[in-house]
Amino acid sequence: MLVHRCRFVQYQPSPVQCLALDRTGSRLAVGRENGAVEVWSVKEPFHLDRTLWTGAAIRRVCFLPSTEANSSNLIATIGLDGMLRMYDLNTLQVINQWQLGAGAIWDLTLLDEDTSSGGDSALRHSNGLVCSCDDGTVRIVFIPKVKDSYPINSLLPPQIILRTPAARLISVATCRSTDGMTRWIWTGSSEGKMFRFDLVYNDRTELGVHAQSTPVLNVEIARRVMPWCIKILPDPGNKHNIAVGDSDGALSLWDGAMGTRIQHLKHHGADIVSMCTDPSAETIYCASVDAGVSMYTRSKRGNAQNQWVFVGIGRQHTHDVQAVIGNKTHLFSAGIDTTVYSRTYGATMTNPGTPLTQFGNRPVAQLFGGNRILVQLHDSLQVWRLGSALTVMDEEDDEDSDSEADGIDPELVDAMQPAEDEDDPDAMDTDKKSKKRQRGWKAKLAKLNKKPKRDESHAETHDVAQARALLLELKPQLRQNNYIACSAVSRNGDRIAMSDLESTRVFYIKRGVGAGAGAADSTTSADDDEDAVGASEDYMAVRGRKTLPGASISMRISEAGQLVRATADHQVEVYDLRSTPVLLGSFDFASNLAKDQTAGPIVNMAVSSDAQWLAVGDANNNILIYNLDTLKFHGALPLHDIRHTCLSFQPGESHLAVGFVGNKILMYDIEQMQLTSWSKRSVSKMPAEFSNQKDDQIFDIAFHPEQPHYMTAYSHNAIFVIDLSKPINKKSKKVVEKNDGSDEQEDDLGLLEDGKSWRIIQRYHPLLFSGFAEGGSLVVVERPFRSILLMLPPPFYRHRFAA
Repeated sequence: MLVHRCRFVQYQPSPVQCLALDRTGSRLAVGRENGAVEVWSVKEPFHLDRTLWTGAAIRRVCFLPSTEANSSNLIATIGLDGMLRMYDLNTLQVINQWQLGAGAIWDLTLLDEDTSSGGDSALRHSNGLVCSCDDGTVRIVFIPKVKDSYPINSLLPPQIILRTPAARLISVATCRSTDGMTRWIWTGSSEGKMFRFDLVYNDRTELGVHAQSTPVLNVEIARRVMPWCIKILPDPGNKHNIAVGDSDGALSLWDGAMGTRIQHLKHHGADIVSMCTDPSAETIYCASVDAGVSMYTRSKRGNAQNQWVFVGIGRQHTHDVQAVIGNKTHLFSAGIDTTVYSRTYGATMTNPGTPLTQFGNRPVAQLFGGNRILVQLHDSLQVWRLGSALTVMDEEDDEDSDSEADGIDPELVDAMQPAEDEDDPDAMDTDKKSKKRQRGWKAKLAKLNKKPKRDESHAETHDVAQARALLLELKPQLRQNNYIACSAVSRNGDRIAMSDLESTRVFYIKRGVGAGAGAADSTTSADDDEDAVGASEDYMAVRGRKTLPGASISMRISEAGQLVRATADHQVEVYDLRSTPVLLGSFDFASNLAKDQTAGPIVNMAVSSDAQWLAVGDANNNILIYNLDTLKFHGALPLHDIRHTCLSFQPGESHLAVGFVGNKILMYDIEQMQLTSWSKRSVSKMPAEFSNQKDDQIFDIAFHPEQPHYMTAYSHNAIFVIDLSKPINKKSKKVVEKNDGSDEQEDDLGLLEDGKSWRIIQRYHPLLFSGFAEGGSLVVVERPFRSILLMLPPPFYRHRFAA
């Protein structure tokens, strides 16, 4: 089987700007520079739950507690544009947004981390968000814990404004006293000063708290040293210390009551921009621009008791570390190198930790037209024609013509051997060394002339007969911070649909010379040959209706030319694309659920090969089946405890393959609404090698077009091959090989050995896409990490001695 190994896709993940954990520590929010917020489930096994596209630059993100059953479905974000935004993770939509009128907002924290605040305070029913602003004020904004209390675009909610003499506040931290009656607020300015405010809980006031509008204590750190991050360390007896990470790369400890410095530690060569502690507050972790995460622990020995001691620095990151945060069991760090690393608290700082994928949980490419591939980037779509390899007959002819030149001439070997003269008795009496030498030459000759045995774990590489070509590049005009959320292409490639954060567009593809003349939003890079294509843009009739950012990744075009997409109100709409887009019908996803189930953002869709069945899955693990012929609801699959990751129909069958977290796969017969016979036999016999890949979840499933019983499920680091016609056996083979540096090549790799029912291929990674092209050849799209690093800004230079 030929394998198209493609590395020309210039997919670039966005750097990480901030991290946040919910109150339970089970969900991690990763805010990226391009405005995306990834919500990860950090309970074993880790997996990406959903992605929110905000369409705005993010400085900080924060989970908001709620009085509802699920208390982690509300988040708030801030940015340097001065906007405070509130989002619902169940719909992936903005609930409200406010302009605070204080300039850029640099830092954000939650006022109360507990559900209660003493007595019947109003804080029981509202979230206090503490913002440090560019105008030198700290603003405490009180947002109700019930998301429907404020309508969209409502007036600014109640707030308390704390003023300082500083020009810009860049950091803020809060902590409650041990008696529970006072809340300390510390903030740092760009002028090297820190200010403390005391909030006293008072049930008689409207907001439940009372604060003096001017600072209680002013502390000057040093001239031109900026305190980028502050952490409050409470002590018994209503006392507290504060840890400060500054622009000089130093960690300093201060007495919070007197404002005097206790300790000064410097082990970084650049700014410390983030800080956190372990659950016991006995260890401090600092993230720095010099690509290091340092660890400090509190000493309990002799005269150094209660003094902080440097332990070490971990340098698993290659660029600036922008954020570090920890829950009860794990420490997370992320930065410019786009990767989030997790490690347990017991691990040493030299332990590299476990990386969380930066490529998301959806493929970035789609195959169509036999040997063409549609690639979705952040701001453009590309259509590529794959290269082709020389035929096997051509390669055999080349080998026959070069066999004499490549081999070893036997006569040359004979000439190297010592000559023997039959007339000379001394020559006939050859010594033992000469005979041993002759035997050595003969053994070497046999070894050189012997054809090497094929190693199944290493694929053969074929020469490329026709190079790849970029046929079409669509660059829609998008506003700032707007991105392509999803795309879809028909099987023959005559329709391409694209959805950004605001609208959906359909491109009608024409073939032939000059087909794309006058297309405003497209550029062609192919020559004037039969493969030259153009695009004419046609806006859908629902252009003014915004598509759902998170759920729009489920867009599909069926074999019958029908576009299926999801809307913000959980509507699944079906359009006919044969001429102009015409709405055929819609399904109300939320109304088809059971009464005790809640609809989440739609994240997966699959259409059967005969365009009859549609499978829709949301982030709350609901999977519903619809009939596209009758445009009616057919049924719901059982609700599983583990999250599903992908959906795919087996060609020629009404069998739906469902992939789950933990690399579990189930096959359902849609017509009978039950497990297939293969799943009933194999559900408890899945190889342990599949589930052992706990940090790498499958995110798509593909079937061989000519032999549909061959199923491939792939993650970012492995391809799982399964033969559905055979029962699962325990023994099989794992294929592992390191990558080389070529952009595209064609390998020859066997799919499955005789008698085997499954296989794991780890030769190709990290994977962005895998599928089957014409002739059953496998297409894999890789994006090596070193290629990502080449497109990032240069890291902080750190001098290495004796290098």
